[in-house]
Amino acid sequence: MLKDFKKKIFFFAKFNIYEILIFCSFLSIYIYTSSRTLVYGDTGEFLAVAAVGGVAHDPGFPLYSLLTRVVFLLFHNSWAVNILSCFFGALTLIFVYKLIKLITGNIFASFFGVFALGTYESFWFYSLVAQVYVLHVLILSLFFYFLAKIFYTQKMNYFYLCAFILGLGISNHHAIIFVVPSFVIALIYFKRKITWAFLLKMFIFLCIGLLPYLYIIWAASGNPPLNWGRIHDVKSFFNVFFRVDYGTLNLTPYRL
Repeated sequence: MLKDFKKKIFFFAKFNIYEILIFCSFLSIYIYTSSRTLVYGDTGEFLAVAAVGGVAHDPGFPLYSLLTRVVFLLFHNSWAVNILSCFFGALTLIFVYKLIKLITGNIFASFFGVFALGTYESFWFYSLVAQVYVLHVLILSLFFYFLAKIFYTQKMNYFYLCAFILGLGISNHHAIIFVVPSFVIALIYFKRKITWAFLLKMFIFLCIGLLPYLYIIWAASGNPPLNWGRIHDVKSFFNVFFRVDYGTLNLTPYRL
């Protein structure tokens, strides 16, 4: 199982000249226009979380918080955290290109899709600042690309990657739950090839994708200056996870 998973991971190094050109071009544009400081919204909070190793507002956004913390420790600069979003944005466009090329087989349609998304105002803006959204779009592009690969190659091992990416998505932004129906439909379509052992392996990969949540538990234990939810036990963890105390789009109407 791990051998197959490692083979799929090595796929990420297989970029052709067009994809490298897309990545380098948009990365350069995004870095050139990126914010050198904070802007409105939650960017100030995410920069502070990266700087002090804190916990962001519910649900904690552990994957993004972990990645930005690593970047801040390496460069000690808020601009570097913003540039991380530039990287996510440019990488997203590669997989948008791959997805459209896989579905249509048309290189011009693929470039048009990349240009349309890459220059779209909201996508461009969130590729310049410390926010979770472009990482979320990157995860979506990865998920749907590998989901499409299942249908085009009939290789069931791609389900493991999709489960892992789904776990990462939950660790970044709960809006990823809206892809679950498409995942379930794919499972139903291939139901004759699915066994209980196969489902168990998928569940394991899903759990691996959820591991970034350990980071906010560890971060909260140090009582940082920015510490939403003050996680100290199972109950407080699930209050953060389900956004019980945040009050906006919480996943449960009840306090745990």
